[in-house]
Amino acid sequence: ARKQAQRDAKKERAYANTQVAKQNAKLGVADPAARDFKVGGDKDGKPPKDPNRPKLSKEEKIKRAAEAAMKAAAAGSAPKKGKDKAEPDPPAAAADEPEPGPEPADDDEEEGGAEEGEVDPAERAAAVAAEEAAARAQREAGGLVLKRLRGEPGLCAALAWSPGEARRLSFHQFCTFGAPDAAAAASDGVLYYELVVGEGLENPQVGFATDGFESGRDYYDGDGVGDCSHSWGIDGTRCARWHEGDEEYDFEWAAGDVIGLAANRATGHFAVSRNGAWGGGGAGVLFSDAGLRCEGGVFPVV
Repeated sequence: ARKQAQRDAKKERAYANTQVAKQNAKLGVADPAARDFKVGGDKDGKPPKDPNRPKLSKEEKIKRAAEAAMKAAAAGSAPKKGKDKAEPDPPAAAADEPEPGPEPADDDEEEGGAEEGEVDPAERAAAVAAEEAAARAQREAGGLVLKRLRGEPGLCAALAWSPGEARRLSFHQFCTFGAPDAAAAASDGVLYYELVVGEGLENPQVGFATDGFESGRDYYDGDGVGDCSHSWGIDGTRCARWHEGDEEYDFEWAAGDVIGLAANRATGHFAVSRNGAWGGGGAGVLFSDAGLRCEGGVFPVV
């Protein structure tokens, strides 16, 4: 508020100086208070101007007076007020207070800026467009579509894919991908998929979900597959299985392991394998749940 008041006062001084200078120019009278218009000797002892100096035209006087007023306003000076002026002079700034300069813009006011940890709107739009293009390409190739269900577009993960090749997901923060189309494709029988464990995975959750699993969360979300009643998951890093929360479970994987996940809709079983083995070390049936026999089927979620 103080800085705004100072800026307003500066504008008022500039306007007043301009009006005074213009009026004096019209009358042909130099303003004794204006720095660029001195009459007689000034405080530095300079001699008065030559009286035989050619007179300026009206237009030149107005132009020079206006220029002088602008210079005075920029320097922060104001013409002295006469006795007939009732307005008080603006208070002088304290000696230890620096002359106010332009206020720095707030971070959230920078044009086109974005807060830390967030994607710029233009980059976000480009990321969403790239995701849609990848989904179309997967669909046109005749395969299932793996896509982001939860997480910040363009920030949470990167999906690399080409026809005939395995899909590769590189996670930058916790988020969730899935293939919802698989539920309709495998509404009967057994749905099976494999994944190869990568390096440096933290807090991974992989498994299956029904169509009740909430997607479309385009922001950071720490809930993954198995955190709700509509999904089931396994985590071989923290050695836990997940359904409406986590439970300690003796199943562990390492980078390079091939993990197989199978959901049998007829029996309501969810089973897991490690490197082709369906038994030992926690491999085998993880869950036997009526929810896995839902009418709409389940789909892979990682």
